[in-house]
Amino acid sequence: MKNIIILLLSLLLTLIQIEIISTSSVTIQLRRPRQFLMDIYTRPNRKGLVQHIRLDPGAVVTRPCWNLASKHVGSIGINDPFVKVLFYRASDCNGFPMSIIHGSETVPESKKYTSIIKAKSVSITRIRPILLRDSDRFYDNHT
Repeated sequence: MKNIIILLLSLLLTLIQIEIISTSSVTIQLRRPRQFLMDIYTRPNRKGLVQHIRLDPGAVVTRPCWNLASKHVGSIGINDPFVKVLFYRASDCNGFPMSIIHGSETVPESKKYTSIIKAKSVSITRIRPILLRDSDRFYDNHT
C-alpha cells in the first residue's frame, strides 16, 4: 500500500512538472510579438533623435538589414527579448559586426546607458528559446 501511494505521488509530481513545462512554452510564445519593432536613439537612456525600424510579420527575410540615419547609437528599444542585434561599421551590414546586443540586454534593470556605439547599419537575428525538460537533464549523458 505504501509503495502504491509513493508511486501515485511520483506520477502526480511528474504530471505537474509536465504542466509547468508546457505552460512556460505557451508563455514564451505569447510574449513574442507579431511584428518586430525597434527604436534606435542617438543618445543614451532613450533620448535624442529616434529611428523607428519595423519588420512586417509576413516578410520572409533571412537576414534583415537597415542602414542607420545617424551613425551614433546611444540606446535601443526592442519589443522582442528573443532577438540578437548586430551593429556594423559599414553600410548594408557588410563586414564583421562591431557590437552584438541580445534583446534581453536592451532594457537595463537599474543601470543607465553610458556608451555610444558608432555604426552605419544594423541587422537582427531571431533566437529560438530553448526549453529543457527534466527528462533531458537526467538522461542526456546516460544513454
